[in-house]
Amino acid sequence: MKYCGLEPNVVTYTILVGSFCKEGKLAEAVFYFELMLSNKCIPNDVTYNYVVNGITNSPGEILDNQSLEKKSLFVESYNMMISDGLAPGATVYNSILLCLCQNGMTRIALQLKDRMMKNGHLPDPVSCAAFLHGFCLEGKSKEWRNVISHDLNEQELKIALKFTELLSLWLPCGITCKESVILQTLIERCSHGNQKEDLEVSAK
Repeated sequence: MKYCGLEPNVVTYTILVGSFCKEGKLAEAVFYFELMLSNKCIPNDVTYNYVVNGITNSPGEILDNQSLEKKSLFVESYNMMISDGLAPGATVYNSILLCLCQNGMTRIALQLKDRMMKNGHLPDPVSCAAFLHGFCLEGKSKEWRNVISHDLNEQELKIALKFTELLSLWLPCGITCKESVILQTLIERCSHGNQKEDLEVSAK
């Protein structure tokens, strides 16, 4: 297709992702899913179904990163969450959210969040980290109030910080993001007993 000058579309990528999932080659399925996002091709419901069902049908499995051409944000984040004891279903959704927001598809990620909640997976600190990262990449860091709930306790904020630090490793050279500063400020205020204070975090 590329030799003929044809660009793969959502159907092409979805067929590849679905085929690898059916064969149990989950890391390869994830590779093409991430390639799809990096090429700004928006997934559809079928794509999500393949990824979510393919991986949750192998609960707790650590995805092999060695067979891929390059390191994978999805694989790294998924394995971190599984190692931390998070439920497989929420882990897959969170990995998708992280990848969408990393690739500038925060609005698409917000739509997926609604689907995630309908399936019984409430947003958690990792989800918050994904959305905060996405808004900061878009230069909308002052919208953090819509992303980070004041109900997050200090431990949950530290979990969010861990995943924003992971996301920072995938930023293009020379680009920085402000979400770590926001989260560190919130953590400091929590540790000083100011959880109930109306937090004002400067994004300057």
